[in-house]
Amino acid sequence: MKNTFLSLFLLLSISLIGQDWKLSKDKNGIKVYTRIKAGSKLKEFKAETNIKGPVESLVKELGNVDNHKNWMKDVDLSNKLKETTDGFISFYKLNMPWPTTDRDMVLRVKEVVLPNGAGLDISSATAEKSEEEGTIRISEIGGKWRFIDDGNGGSNITYAFFADPAGSLPTWAINMFIVDGPYESLLNLRELLEQ
Repeated sequence: MKNTFLSLFLLLSISLIGQDWKLSKDKNGIKVYTRIKAGSKLKEFKAETNIKGPVESLVKELGNVDNHKNWMKDVDLSNKLKETTDGFISFYKLNMPWPTTDRDMVLRVKEVVLPNGAGLDISSATAEKSEEEGTIRISEIGGKWRFIDDGNGGSNITYAFFADPAGSLPTWAINMFIVDGPYESLLNLRELLEQ
């Protein structure tokens, strides 16, 4: 019996770790994929698109954190708190639909040099800013941006992210909204950089 339970547990663990990305939205040249994150019941996303513009324009815009509120879905406030030796620390306040409580998050963003491109690796930096009254701090966070030169004067973008919004939100509700945020954010970013 003990071996049967262990075998079942190992099979379940392997199936969660090895889950492939599922295409959840393909519209306006933007593809959003989702999958259940290993060790969680929540989904993570990976979104991809192409913009007409060099990698440097993407790196510059992602470094302009104060402007993120103008193109990232549900972001009411975005600030760069400080520069670090390999990137920066940023703060975001997220507008949540009623009756849920607004969220905030503090991110450590590490700049990455890639062949034919650049990237940003994202992790939690909760200790860098004290929590504000009236919001719930998101502390389980991970993600990345990748910008690769497409060889035709444009850039391929990959944006992957996971965040557990904490609090008492049901898993089904969180997973239901995981596709529209990255889709609308990439659509807005593309429009901003191609104007």
